[in-house]
Amino acid sequence: TIFLAICLPLIAMGLIATAARGAIVALVPVTFLAAMLWVKQGRLRLGTVVLLAALLVGSGVGAFFFLRGADSGKYSAKASELLQLSTGNATSGSGGKRLAFYDATARAIPDHLLLGRGIGSWGLFYYGVDDRNYPHNLVLEVLFEAGLLGFGAFLIVLLSLGIAAITMLRSSQFQFVFVPAVLAYTVGVSMFSGDLDDNRLIWLWAGMTLAL
Repeated sequence: TIFLAICLPLIAMGLIATAARGAIVALVPVTFLAAMLWVKQGRLRLGTVVLLAALLVGSGVGAFFFLRGADSGKYSAKASELLQLSTGNATSGSGGKRLAFYDATARAIPDHLLLGRGIGSWGLFYYGVDDRNYPHNLVLEVLFEAGLLGFGAFLIVLLSLGIAAITMLRSSQFQFVFVPAVLAYTVGVSMFSGDLDDNRLIWLWAGMTLAL
């Protein structure tokens, strides 16, 4: 509990400092599910979880207002765009651009549904330049570049990791909940940023889960 009380504020402040909205969105459900699992296993009390959640939120809000004073344009714009996107409004910021990536990619996937357009082909498709670019969503990237065949292989990998994680948790009496939680978090972040090549943290924590 003391370790969590120290680390969670640092994590919140770090995410706010980098203005990583996708990472923040991915952190919330993973933290909640891990906390509920700890409560169910009797490793944390519900009251402790509530206090830790308040600490996490308070640290994030405090960091936001502190950093907004140092660079009001950046943080106010990021927060404003996130609010606009949550209400369904169009924006011209990075979040709005990613929605355009998602829309164009999803529309193009059926054209090469089985095998995809080939690894590394998204940049040529979207920008017309044979450069390393990606739609900032791992599922869409794999479907676009590797088709249903490649996506099926990717799902088998995720399923195998899930089975390994459940086996590991039961064998260890749920002592290593944080390992599959971090793995789930890295997969969640990949829905908003990064590509199959760049997401080394997924494969690091996949290896950690399998090793345990």
